[in-house]
Amino acid sequence: MIKKVILIICAIGAILAGFIYRGSSAEAKNMETIVESKTVTVYVDVETKLDLEEECEIELLPPPYVQYPVAQDIWDYMKSQNWSDAVCAGIIGNMMTEAGGQTLDIQWNIYNSIGHYGICQWSPKWYPEVIGVSLLEQLDFMYYNISKEFKIFGKNYYEGFTLDDFFLLETPEEAADAFAKVYERCGDQSTAKRQANARIAYDYFTQGTQPSA
Repeated sequence: MIKKVILIICAIGAILAGFIYRGSSAEAKNMETIVESKTVTVYVDVETKLDLEEECEIELLPPPYVQYPVAQDIWDYMKSQNWSDAVCAGIIGNMMTEAGGQTLDIQWNIYNSIGHYGICQWSPKWYPEVIGVSLLEQLDFMYYNISKEFKIFGKNYYEGFTLDDFFLLETPEEAADAFAKVYERCGDQSTAKRQANARIAYDYFTQGTQPSA
């Protein structure tokens, strides 16, 4: 009997409650299901969706509307790493400047006029391995690369500043400033805007406050 659900996870014939699966963001579907009264959020690509429907005898319904799907994917990814709300918002505030036109409508595959790419506008000279890759691959790169960047450039925020110190910052404005100085290394001219963006992201993702026009 086919079960109509908003989302279900099936891997090798088993339903994995509480597990987050992230597929290609370019084709991702963000859906939910009730499994033993628990809500589970997952991401499945188109091929996986077809496999699930065939192997598990289920029907996947369209995902609910997400206003800012890329920003939501980024937020969910960072939260799955147990990063604080303030840190996640601080990072997204920077991405809003780098790839969102100062909005939460982040363009994950954008290039600028000199070939910098993606949510952090990585330089093809220094980071060729991340140029042209998917959103998930960019997020994975940032996750593994961030510790290296903070070891080398943490002093840009203050002498002795570490990644552990970054994760302890308490406000999105502090996190936005630190990420701009250490990871983006963009200069001080856009700091205030990145901090304002971080507050917008924080209020949106933690309180549901809509950004002002």
